[in-house]
Amino acid sequence: MFFLGHMVWAYVWAAMFAGKRKGKLFIPTVLMLGIAPDIDLLMRGFGVLHHTFTHSFFFWFIMFAPFFAVFRRKTVPYFVAVAQHFAFGDFLVGNVMIFWPFSPSYFGFNIAMPSMLDVALELASSLQFR
Repeated sequence: MFFLGHMVWAYVWAAMFAGKRKGKLFIPTVLMLGIAPDIDLLMRGFGVLHHTFTHSFFFWFIMFAPFFAVFRRKTVPYFVAVAQHFAFGDFLVGNVMIFWPFSPSYFGFNIAMPSMLDVALELASSLQFR
């Protein structure tokens, strides 16, 4: 999935988990969290491969632990915004190390990008705002 699709789906999922607090979401943060796992693309020069540890639930749970401790349930939509990137988008279109460091295996459907599924997900995300 492309960045725009990840960002839109981050908003859609975060808004679903925010419920009545949807109007209080800080949208720029939600959108940036939607593409945050792809920070590994900027770390290629350091030997970091794409779809590895930055696409893991454990990695992001550790990153969000202080926010969960302080803000509790208010943090959930923001965590969902980042988790949807690899649990929804990249899992459907590619392969990700979703259980790193507990498993070095890649999981996903590994459908090529762009494919019919990828294009459908991108189109569906754009229809959310019609």
